[in-house]
Amino acid sequence: AVSSDLAATTATTFSNGTVTIPASFLEVGDVLRFRAAVRVKSVDGTDSFQVLVKYAGATIYDTTALASAVATDFFVIEGFITTRTAHASTGTAYASVVSALNIATSPGAAPNTHAQSNLSSLANAASHTLIVQGAFGGAGNTAVLEQFDVFHN
Repeated sequence: AVSSDLAATTATTFSNGTVTIPASFLEVGDVLRFRAAVRVKSVDGTDSFQVLVKYAGATIYDTTALASAVATDFFVIEGFITTRTAHASTGTAYASVVSALNIATSPGAAPNTHAQSNLSSLANAASHTLIVQGAFGGAGNTAVLEQFDVFHN
């Protein structure tokens, strides 16, 4: 389901932007693949938009504050997290995230970005969350999380 409108000036999780990975679920070599699609609904004079993806409390992707957003802009963020080691108290993973920004208004000129993260100190005995957040420059800026899918393989 589409999230509630998000109008936040600090990083806030979309209402449908949280998936919890249960404790002891992931094994070495397991991959979590995810896709998030964020649509800008309205802008005001302070049109700064930021979308973040976090796993186990660590930011694995951050668009930084994007200026010049317009209503109907669309952000698609895709990535994967690969479990490298799975220990009860500490483990490691690798995250790779790719995005295409503003694909609704200028699909041919969308700035594509890529981020990589090495994650450590992941306790396999604990659950972890994968979340999508937004932060927007002005009170009149709103966005919704249209899609947030997570796949395990």
